[in-house]
Amino acid sequence: DPSRQQVIALVLMPREAFSAEVRLRIQNAIQNRLKGKLLYYYLALGEGYTARLHFCFYGQPPSAALMRKIESEIAALARTWDDRLRELFGQKFGATRAYEMLARWGLAFTPDYKAAFDVERAAADAEHIERLFAGGGFEVELNNHPLGGASAEASELRMYALGDAPILSELMPMLQNFAVRVLSEDAHQLSPLVDGKPARATVESFLVQGSNGGPLDKMPGVSLLAGAIAALRSDKAENDPLNALTLTAGLRWREVALVRAYLSAAFQMRLAPARPALRRVFLAHPEL
Repeated sequence: DPSRQQVIALVLMPREAFSAEVRLRIQNAIQNRLKGKLLYYYLALGEGYTARLHFCFYGQPPSAALMRKIESEIAALARTWDDRLRELFGQKFGATRAYEMLARWGLAFTPDYKAAFDVERAAADAEHIERLFAGGGFEVELNNHPLGGASAEASELRMYALGDAPILSELMPMLQNFAVRVLSEDAHQLSPLVDGKPARATVESFLVQGSNGGPLDKMPGVSLLAGAIAALRSDKAENDPLNALTLTAGLRWREVALVRAYLSAAFQMRLAPARPALRRVFLAHPEL
């Protein structure tokens, strides 16, 4: 309506794809593209399968090229989380493998999980758990990203296990022994289908910092931490404060075990009055 400087947009989508969040994303996208102001909107949910959104904006009429951009952007915004996951599986695994993955994982993710993570994260989590189904054990992934701005950075530590989530009171002392400070924890139970029956798998996400209060990527042994935690959870390594040497000194978990053996021998040779006294020296001076 050029005389009133108004642009009226009608958006139709499957009713099941509609939500207040989707409506707001579409509204903001059109408003930003038009560089205009929303005057009103109206929602019509009929008895059929379609939701109709009527928007009226104060702004200049868009060009044909801009209209095509707006249409493409809205089509992307209106896709559901499951639609995007289906598309990503197809791109990532190919048609045959994607069909198998969707049959197993199509109903595995809870609404809370979908609200917290994007489909790229879901596909990566599914791959971790697929490896656990194939070989058992325990998997860990470490990601670095900012928390609350540049002055308060943290890393994300993700742990994967089959069955119920590990008990938090057991995990916290273990992470403290690795010189890791835990800021928050978030656990999600997933239910992929195995032989047609729902299985139980757990993804636990920890926001963590190093002992220096910064992200773990500043620590010498950051690339070794995930393997060391997985070895400990698989009962291949011991759980004591010497595990901090993985991060602070860049020692692999087998090298930490060797240092542990040296310190035990030194104590037996009466080179120190107590085991903790020897241990404190190494923990205080990891550069040695």
